[in-house]
Amino acid sequence: MSFVGRREYKCQLYDSKLIIVDRWFPSSKTCSRCGTVKESLSLSERVFRCEHCNFSCER
Repeated sequence: MSFVGRREYKCQLYDSKLIIVDRWFPSSKTCSRCGTVKESLSLSERVFRCEHCNFSCER
């Protein structure tokens, strides 16, 4: 079974949604709580902080 196939199986098992994105999708710049994209985020910043909803997490 392929990598994507295993993810699809787990999503069906846990009734969740698999979203396949482009290689250059700014996932580490997108807030997982509100979806706001932080435009200026350097690689040296190890903690993501959202100015919109005040959510923070390690990258």
